[in-house]
Amino acid sequence: MTIVASIRTKAMLQLPVLLPSIEEQRRIGDLLCALDSRIGARHQVVAGGRTRAWRTRDPADGECSLVR
Repeated sequence: MTIVASIRTKAMLQLPVLLPSIEEQRRIGDLLCALDSRIGARHQVVAGGRTRAWRTRDPADGECSLVR
């Protein structure tokens, strides 16, 4: 027996979508970026790498990018 659950588009469009404020979204993004940087640093230590690199968020577009 196979059961396929589905929801109609009309019903989906009526569902509320709760989002944090833009300030909270930026704080979350900054935190994730910092964590990603720390993870990368740990990988470098384990791999014996000597290059220092970290991630930072560009205030212009909010992108998290690698900086060496």
